[in-house]
Amino acid sequence: MHKIKVNLEQLKSLVKNLKTESSKTVAVGVRDMRSESGVSTQEYGKYLEFGWVQRVTPKQSGYLSHHGVHVPAGATLYNPPRPFFRYTIADEEKNWKDYFIKSLVHFSVGADASFYVKSLQMVGAIMVQDIQTTLENGGSRNNRFPPRSPMTMAIYRAISEGHSQDGTGTSSSSQAGISSGLLRDSISFEIQ
Repeated sequence: MHKIKVNLEQLKSLVKNLKTESSKTVAVGVRDMRSESGVSTQEYGKYLEFGWVQRVTPKQSGYLSHHGVHVPAGATLYNPPRPFFRYTIADEEKNWKDYFIKSLVHFSVGADASFYVKSLQMVGAIMVQDIQTTLENGGSRNNRFPPRSPMTMAIYRAISEGHSQDGTGTSSSSQAGISSGLLRDSISFEIQ
């Protein structure tokens, strides 16, 4: 009969290291980047995710009128929510968990405890990609964003006409959140 000798010290070391590593999590969010005009991607992302309501100030009314869009001071502007994070999480959370489990099994073969963090990194990259895809597609697999309003499109057209020669015009897309790509590019993950 042939005997197999197992070195349990390596297994004990792996279990000890895994206990330390398993407290780590992956977090996905919006890095704070600034547009050329100084707008924070985190602030813009928050307004896109949750929407906003605002009264038009006299200064804003004058600015809009200057660009051919007449909105009286005191009027209410409403930007509906376009929940790119919440829609993606609702549609993909189960897939992310399943992928994490499969990744753990794949990376654990003959590995040290770093396979746990590698699995988190893989899932983090997928989470980022899924959220970016939701932005690019104007919604997730099961939920669509409302298109930009006719007034918003008129504002963009009027402003871009004033910039037709210098290349700094704004988006003509009826889809919010993608005009510069800065918000999309600021979505990232980190291991905590």
